[in-house]
Amino acid sequence: MKCFVWIFCCVLLIGCSSSPIEFKPTTIEESWQDQQSNVLNSQILSPQTQQQLRIYLLTDLFLESPGKAIVGLQKQLINEKKREVCLAVAELYYDYANKSQTYKEKIKYYTESMKYSYFYMFDKNLGEQYSFDTNFKLIADIYNQSLTKCVFLSQKQKKESPTLFLRTLNWPATYHGFSVATENIQGFLFANQYKLTGMNNVYETYGLGVPLILLALPDANYPNIDEFYLDEEQSYPATIFARIQGSFLEPENVDVHLEFHNSMRASYTEVEGQKISLQTDITKPFAHSLGIHNFHEFELSSIFNVEEEKIRLFMSEPYTKEKIPVLLIHGLYSSPLTWLQMANDLRGDPYLREKYQFWFFVYPTGNPFPISAAALRQKLETLASILDPDKNNTSFQKMVLIGHSMGGLLTRLNISESRNHLWKMLSERDFSEVKKKLPEEVRGRVEKAVFFKPQYFVKRAVFIATPHRGSAFGHHWLSQMLTSFIKLPGRFLEGAKALNKILLLQEEGIDLSHMNSISSLSSKNPIFKAIEKMRIDIPYHSIIGNTAMDSEEEYWTDGVVAYQSSRMENAVSEKIVPYSHGCTSHPVTIQEVKRILKLHYTND
Repeated sequence: MKCFVWIFCCVLLIGCSSSPIEFKPTTIEESWQDQQSNVLNSQILSPQTQQQLRIYLLTDLFLESPGKAIVGLQKQLINEKKREVCLAVAELYYDYANKSQTYKEKIKYYTESMKYSYFYMFDKNLGEQYSFDTNFKLIADIYNQSLTKCVFLSQKQKKESPTLFLRTLNWPATYHGFSVATENIQGFLFANQYKLTGMNNVYETYGLGVPLILLALPDANYPNIDEFYLDEEQSYPATIFARIQGSFLEPENVDVHLEFHNSMRASYTEVEGQKISLQTDITKPFAHSLGIHNFHEFELSSIFNVEEEKIRLFMSEPYTKEKIPVLLIHGLYSSPLTWLQMANDLRGDPYLREKYQFWFFVYPTGNPFPISAAALRQKLETLASILDPDKNNTSFQKMVLIGHSMGGLLTRLNISESRNHLWKMLSERDFSEVKKKLPEEVRGRVEKAVFFKPQYFVKRAVFIATPHRGSAFGHHWLSQMLTSFIKLPGRFLEGAKALNKILLLQEEGIDLSHMNSISSLSSKNPIFKAIEKMRIDIPYHSIIGNTAMDSEEEYWTDGVVAYQSSRMENAVSEKIVPYSHGCTSHPVTIQEVKRILKLHYTND
């Protein structure tokens, strides 16, 4: 018996026994989760990296001294040139950076993680890379996160000039696809540091790099254009990409070169002859440029408190001469927010954002619409004098106007020739006789509102839910009650009273001083008969909402404007949208506008 015990102890000391191996069922979901765990999503090293540490007997060393273990694995990488070892080095450096205490150390190790991620993807010394390598997603994420951390940690302020943070990193940088001068770039924000709500669709591409909101001053080539931007600083969608020069075989001779790419112009770059998709986000910069303005508050106040300083025509992106302008004009009790979903979807189409730029007209909607149309005309003429002084700007001269509701009437009055149609509605007397009796300032304002020609640079129009023959809403009792709260500007009232007096309009039951946006939209307003007589010489399209599709055509309506008021006989196309008056965000409307814009470009 003693002999047996002695033999058993010797066997234990020899240590030839193996740990038991279990082979038991699991779920597909649990197995997938185990495979996906990594330092980015669980703060645990991926199974691939843990395996490399075991293979090269570095597990214990990594627990005691991570830096030494990583150096050991780097030596194995140089000797064996295995891609899976390169992945392990990249992930280990990322983990090491996470656990480092100082900013300087963190930046150093995130940089190393980024470099080895790049080597995994592009260094030809690692041999051929197989298609559909599932590790590529992990390594791309490590690259993107490492680059993000490097740039973020190097910033001393939330919004800092790239020049300053680049000085911290000591990396050279170049800018690609931007019309703005480098010295005009003021700083940037990380797109992924902002959460976006309320937008139906977000337009992103997935790949390498970090999406930014780049902030820059306007292009110095157009010094007088500042008034046509909402802010002093413009928001560019951009991506920052780090190009690594060198190889893992000589880690001491590796350089980092940063590239800032304009996401509106390109969603890819090239590395070693390969076309590489960039990580982009063009929706958040767009929302940032509009979202910092309280347009919701404007929508209500602009009806009841009409002020001329609220009239703006602005660009949603820095002006690009090669792109055709599309001007979006909102309607009553509205603002550019009406167009937010559509404009985002139009910009999200790669073809359209390459060919077009999107502008907005914002105006106080309490004014009678002919007054607002005159204001739009004036803004466009001013812009034309800046952007097309010699009348040779071919893209500017292909402008498209898109108007919703009352905005459609503003559009119509900017593509028509009034001749004497509007004036004859007011008086049988010749204007040349009447204007002599008007104060000089009033005379000019009346003339601009009543006499006009189509603007030479507008080549197509789209009318959305537009009351071409007015709306019963304009003379509804509730509307009439609302009109009593509308405060019109003094200069308008002065001119209206002067015309009332000279033309004896009040004796005919007309009082221009009581005219406002709501009353001017009444289907009883004789102005619509005058407008019907005006010729339109450019192609135009109708998009009409209809909430009564099951009814007879005579009962069709969008709830505010009847179908018979919205339709136009000679429209190039007519699209019925099964929705109410606010149909600008409806997918059918947006798809139709996309079709029209593509037609406009190809038919040029």
